[in-house]
Amino acid sequence: DAQQAQLAKQLHAWHNALMLHWPQIHFGNVDIVKTEKGWSFQLQVYLGEIIPEQIRVELYADALDGDTPELIDCQCGEKISGAVHGYCYQANIETKRAAIDYTPRVVPYHSAAQIPAEANLIAWQAQP
Repeated sequence: DAQQAQLAKQLHAWHNALMLHWPQIHFGNVDIVKTEKGWSFQLQVYLGEIIPEQIRVELYADALDGDTPELIDCQCGEKISGAVHGYCYQANIETKRAAIDYTPRVVPYHSAAQIPAEANLIAWQAQP
């Protein structure tokens, strides 16, 4: 069917763009502020030739006591002035965990893709 063929073309183009440009993704400043109930993260993310709609920025924390790992979606805010495809991402977390438990990462995103099966890519922020 024509719709499925079009979707397959879109997924193929999306995957090719990610594979070609993924190494360009990197983090800039990461600012973390203690809040009354947890932490506020402000992240600068440079996407190179990738557009924000093709990815998700998340905070990842390892599981505690046999629970599942914690994934917090970050919201894309304003563009970083003077940067090509540089964006400020933000997340507020209500938690008693230490800020160091959370590592920013970029993962592929497409509403019709099965991640990680169709795009096994993750860009982690380097730990100091």
